[in-house]
Amino acid sequence: MSYLIQSARTFVNGLLTATPLEIQMAKQLKEQSLQMEEMKQLMEGMKTLIVKMEVETSHLLAVRTTEAERRAEAKRKVEAERKRRVEAEARRKVEDEPKPWTCPIDGMVYPWTYKGVKYLRNSDNQLWMYDGKECGDWKGLYLIAEDRIDESAIDPFEDE
Repeated sequence: MSYLIQSARTFVNGLLTATPLEIQMAKQLKEQSLQMEEMKQLMEGMKTLIVKMEVETSHLLAVRTTEAERRAEAKRKVEAERKRRVEAEARRKVEDEPKPWTCPIDGMVYPWTYKGVKYLRNSDNQLWMYDGKECGDWKGLYLIAEDRIDESAIDPFEDE
């Protein structure tokens, strides 16, 4: 402590014997050191702010990345749903398309519905009425190219 007191006395004595120019320079030095101390404190505050900003920025980047990933995932889901709907629509259209009727070429008759009426039909497109259990009366010949039944066609079993 005595060193500090002695230094203070020396300083005061120096001020008492100092010229006005030296006193002015001492004041300027004191003022500059106060300014430097303030700048030091400001710099420390700025360092703290920079660290906080870096943390916030990295957090925001993480949030943005997460948000961007969520948007990308949502976009992928929407695209997948759109693709699923398009495929489902295509399948539905294919399923809705009338498929040509076929049966084995074996001389047998098979159930066939035409314009809401049930018939028995063979591979030669010959038709008989069908009640769901038995073969009924001769109906005619189905003409594929004209999509109609020719009722004037002769019953192939009429002679029997």
